[in-house]
Amino acid sequence: MYELRCLGEATLRGPTGQLIHFRSRKHFALLAYLALNADRAHRRERLAGLLWSDGEDSKARHSLSQALYAVRRLLDGAVQIEGEDLELKPQGLHVDAIELERRLHSGDAGAAADLYKGDFLEGFWVRGASGFEEWAGRERARVAALARDALRQAIKAARDRCEWSDVRVRAERLVDLDPFDETAYAELMRALWMLGDRAEALDRYNELQRILAAELQAQPARDTEALAERIRQRPVRGGWSTQRLLRESQCAILHDPPFVGRKRELAILSEDWDRVLTGETRTVALVGAAGIGKTRLADEFINSLALNDLTILRGQCFEAEQTLPYGPVAEALRQGIDLIDLADVNPLWLAELARIVPEVTERCEELPEPAVLDAEGSRRRLYEGLAQVLRAACEARPVLMFVDDLHWADDSSIALLHYLHRRVTNGLFLLTAYRPEEIRHAGDRAAPSLLSGRNTKVRSIHVDALDRSDSSDLLIALMGEDPDSITLASVREMSGGNPFFAIELARNLAEEEEKRPGTVPTIPESIRALLERRFAGLAERSTAVMQQAACIGARFKYDTLTAAVGLPPAELDGVIRELARSRIVTVEEGLIRFRHDLIREVAWSRVPKALHRALHLRAARALMGVVGSEGEIAQHLSAGGDVRRAHAYAIRGADNAEKVFALEEAAE
Repeated sequence: MYELRCLGEATLRGPTGQLIHFRSRKHFALLAYLALNADRAHRRERLAGLLWSDGEDSKARHSLSQALYAVRRLLDGAVQIEGEDLELKPQGLHVDAIELERRLHSGDAGAAADLYKGDFLEGFWVRGASGFEEWAGRERARVAALARDALRQAIKAARDRCEWSDVRVRAERLVDLDPFDETAYAELMRALWMLGDRAEALDRYNELQRILAAELQAQPARDTEALAERIRQRPVRGGWSTQRLLRESQCAILHDPPFVGRKRELAILSEDWDRVLTGETRTVALVGAAGIGKTRLADEFINSLALNDLTILRGQCFEAEQTLPYGPVAEALRQGIDLIDLADVNPLWLAELARIVPEVTERCEELPEPAVLDAEGSRRRLYEGLAQVLRAACEARPVLMFVDDLHWADDSSIALLHYLHRRVTNGLFLLTAYRPEEIRHAGDRAAPSLLSGRNTKVRSIHVDALDRSDSSDLLIALMGEDPDSITLASVREMSGGNPFFAIELARNLAEEEEKRPGTVPTIPESIRALLERRFAGLAERSTAVMQQAACIGARFKYDTLTAAVGLPPAELDGVIRELARSRIVTVEEGLIRFRHDLIREVAWSRVPKALHRALHLRAARALMGVVGSEGEIAQHLSAGGDVRRAHAYAIRGADNAEKVFALEEAAE
């Protein structure tokens, strides 16, 4: 594969990377022109005039023949000639300018932008070829426009993922390419502020002012001025880069851990936010287990909008306050009431708002008394009053209401949120977070009706465990730049991709290291308490099955558990469904596994020692019945006190291991 680089310094490299030089610059120019106009026929007369416009026709055609010979000898079979027509078939030739356009049109704007190393044929010129120079100038402008478009798309994608360092780098490139692009300056200012550099963000604004005044006798647009004013007034952020966090002390990191991963989730949230900016109302639910990072994800997304013109309302549900109606909505409106212009809201609706947010009476005096209606009528009037207040707020600017821990919301709050979701249709972003294991049955709460998959305005984002790479990034930031690889792997496996588990394990390990250097990771009490809370909601039979499952192992067949617990299939299926809803186990194609090793360890630690032998013997008998591994059976028999049979199974397992050359396992 030959590589023709036209972006930046013009070069041609061979299959092994060696530079290839033509005898004449016009030979290279001919190759570039044919490559950028491949798969189309060209008349010899036109090509001769393009590159040899200052010479006689006969000499021009002769020079063209020499150039074609050089190109054809290099790219065997690529140039096809029929009479006076010829064309280049680009197989075996990679052209960066063509690849940039292909990547951009296929949706890979970041890769397209990275290909732009400089102007098209930068610094390359050909004497006596005015036609070629005119074409190169047009192509230079076209490719530069494509590069700017690629940068704009890449900036938006990086902003949606909250990758502010990437936004900064790309916005700086865009500003260099187009010093009059106010949008690029705004993106750069926002990224600098998000990275903690307010001074540089304002310096860039001043630079934009100077350029526009000097070159265009103009001032920045009103939106850009408003952005600069918000940067001046709002507290500067400390920055989100993991690299910065790595430079801080380990103690500081453990108390303020970095945010890693979640690019997919942030991109989805940004997509819905873009729809809100067009006047739609969207409801998004962040769904995931305790400690998985739902609240942190919401915080990072909300912080990414800090420089936007919007109203942010936040409420939280608490387990101890489930009997207090409308608690999270009242909290959100109470905290944000000063952000909402109530001047145009009908006093009758403000009176309804004052029923759950009494602070309204301090701003709006002499409100009428709420109408006296029956319970249902009074409730509906309250709902409509709150909807009218939010509609008025959305008329001024988009409203983002975040309600955390929705699984602890009272039924009245859920019903109210559902009503607001339906009635406020002009720019409300209702963001919620909940744990599915806390919503035991669809009939227990109204939450499933709000979060129904049939509701096209509601999107559920399942926040899953961090992948191996993101888990490693988090732990390296928590444990220092060069943690012991064995310890890192151990903590990563124990955490199972749960950020809270990872942070608590790293914190616990750091504390233990101070007392006893060389210690191994142990389960912190904070994690035990979190998991034991999850277990506390289980029925007694489900707890017993979970403990037997913890004895069997981290994963096992459905048939093995059936044999161990002795329950009828219908009853066992109900138990497994409860364990799965509680996010304790997963079930896939007849294989049951604990979601985390920590869940299994804590579940087993709660089993009284007096029951250990009995559970191990049940596990052994179950494995015997489903043709389990002799080694596993031996271990359970030994732990159950049946030493004689354990020895026999161990010998049998060793013999089988030797037969398949598993010598290490046999030795064990």
